[in-house]
Amino acid sequence: MLEVFRTETGSVDLYAHNKLPVPVSAVITAKGKGVNKKTLAVFKPMERKVVLSFRSVESKGTISFTNDVAWGNVQSSNSYVYRMPFKDGIEALVTQSFGDNRKSSHYTVNDPSSEYAIDFAAPSGTAIVAARAGVVIGSKYDETFGCFEAKCVNKGNYVLIVHSDGTLSQYAHLKHSQPIVTHLQSVKAGDLIGFLGGTGYASGEHLHFEVGKPEWTGSDFRIRRLPVELTDGNRIFRAKTGETYSFISKGRLISGINEK
Repeated sequence: MLEVFRTETGSVDLYAHNKLPVPVSAVITAKGKGVNKKTLAVFKPMERKVVLSFRSVESKGTISFTNDVAWGNVQSSNSYVYRMPFKDGIEALVTQSFGDNRKSSHYTVNDPSSEYAIDFAAPSGTAIVAARAGVVIGSKYDETFGCFEAKCVNKGNYVLIVHSDGTLSQYAHLKHSQPIVTHLQSVKAGDLIGFLGGTGYASGEHLHFEVGKPEWTGSDFRIRRLPVELTDGNRIFRAKTGETYSFISKGRLISGINEK
């Protein structure tokens, strides 16, 4: 990702080039004799730009560069409204959502933002669709087992999608199947990406859905989950535990979610 360019005056410009078709965030560090610089930068898809510059007096010695990179945009505000992640007319019951006085099993002290995930219950094998257009940056379909024990943590099937504003959506506990989407594949809102299951750390079959963005902690990147607004095609809402929702593709709000 990093490219060093020395100018005619002897100074040095450090370029970073995002060669991916999605936005990324990066922390670039430069160290050397008398040099200790760090910067956080956000890159559009395929963008190349100067991230650090050094005067000739700084650049006479050896300078080493390192970079930490994360999918998505640390500056994203998540103002987008997501469609329901199910096909038309499929009813899904919200079994856990945020705003439940932190009673959700998603909530952890180490990562309070984890409470923003939503669990949907529907029949086993129900088709799961992308809630928003984007690019697939991760997927897994080969797991067959799930349990509510530590040994099943990080073992489930999932799809992870990055969106144009640098937010990411995750669909977890998917049923074992042949791969449906693959790395760096573009998807549209409503495209099939998997089937509802119970793989990984799960007490039963359901869809775990969450939206987040990368966050720099000072030492590494992590995902910060964000509160999500959904639409059923006719109204915008925040999912409530115990409520049942379905999606209508001919609803009056559909134009707002048909992002290119």
